[in-house]
Amino acid sequence: MLSNKEIRYIYSLTNDTAFTGFDCGTLCDRACCQGTDQEMGIYLLPGEEIILNTQPWLQFQYQEAEDYDFPPSWNGPVVFAHCRGNCTRHLRPMQCRTFPAAPHLKDDKLILVRETIELPYVCPLSPDALNSQYLANLYLSWQLLMKDYRIKDLVIWDSKLRLEDNLSLKILYSASLLQNS
Repeated sequence: MLSNKEIRYIYSLTNDTAFTGFDCGTLCDRACCQGTDQEMGIYLLPGEEIILNTQPWLQFQYQEAEDYDFPPSWNGPVVFAHCRGNCTRHLRPMQCRTFPAAPHLKDDKLILVRETIELPYVCPLSPDALNSQYLANLYLSWQLLMKDYRIKDLVIWDSKLRLEDNLSLKILYSASLLQNS
C-alpha cells in the first residue's frame, strides 16, 4: 500500500494546476458531488481512507470487494464514499480528481481516456477544455499510484472491461504526447 506521504504527494500533483482553469462544477451544478442518492459515490483507492476518514463532507460505507466488480486481488473491505455536497478540494479523492478522465492500459502502456462508465448524469466538459499540464500531472499521478499492485490490477481490470465491451475510447493523454511536447 502507498504511504500517507506518497498519497499526499500524489494529491499535490493535482492540486496546483486547475484542470480547466475554472470550477467545472459551475457547468453542471456539481452533478458528480450531489450526495442525495445513496447509490451515488465513489470507491476510494487503497490508502485514501486513512487520509479522508475524518472529513465531515464524506460518509463512508464499507463493502466487500468480492460482492462488487473488483479484480480478484481486491479482497475484503473496500470503502465506498458518499459526498455530502461541498468537499475540501485539496483533499478530494483521486477518482474525483481524475474524472472525466480515466486511467487505461493500451498495449501495457498507460494512457488517459475519457471515462466510459455509465452515470446518471453527463459531464459537460469537452475533452479539449482539459488543461494539458493538469493531464500531465494526472498521468504522473496514475503512474505513481500503479506502484500499488491493487491499483495497477484495478486499472488492468477496468481496461479489459472497456475492451470486452468494445467501447470507443477518446484518448486524452499518453506518453507519446508527453514526449512530443
